[in-house]
Amino acid sequence: MDAVKKTYNLLYTTATLNQTPYGYGRNRESSFIRYIREYVPVGASVFDAGCGRGQIIKWLNMAGYKAFGCEIADELFKEGRDLHKQPVTYATYDDLASWDKDQFDVVISNDVLEHLLDEDEARRGYGNLVGISKQFVLVSVGLRNCHNPFHKETGLKELHSIVMPKKWWRELFSELCELDEVFEAAASFFMFGKKK
Repeated sequence: MDAVKKTYNLLYTTATLNQTPYGYGRNRESSFIRYIREYVPVGASVFDAGCGRGQIIKWLNMAGYKAFGCEIADELFKEGRDLHKQPVTYATYDDLASWDKDQFDVVISNDVLEHLLDEDEARRGYGNLVGISKQFVLVSVGLRNCHNPFHKETGLKELHSIVMPKKWWRELFSELCELDEVFEAAASFFMFGKKK
């Protein structure tokens, strides 16, 4: 976990190779927002697990939802950073196991599960996400490996520890949720649905 945390602290606070700060991009986020606007009433609670810079949370709160999140990159919580004074807590996917069940109308995992250390951790993390959701579970995962530009500093060569085919992710999602939408966009595989 220390290598993962160090990697994301570096990614979020340092310009990447193309000089675009890590975590800025609207393509994936817009898919989550579109679905929520279409199926979830304004005022509903939404939890973004691994919210990064918090763009989804900020937009949903401005639109009248009650959005919260968690993140492990503690650099983002510092004064002047993206998550300072936002409704976001420091928590891992394993921490979610001890949270109250069925507390959020919608739970989001936006390209996070593939960053966990192994398949068992991904299964456990996904189960924890479903556990805190009352109804909707919205997940996207990256399907290809991504080189870590800070691998010398952190020892973590790739950003995606789990590179599995779409079929594997879809079967994992279907164990606990009914699928409403499945699609590919912005180099990610999306699975949106409802808790069984």
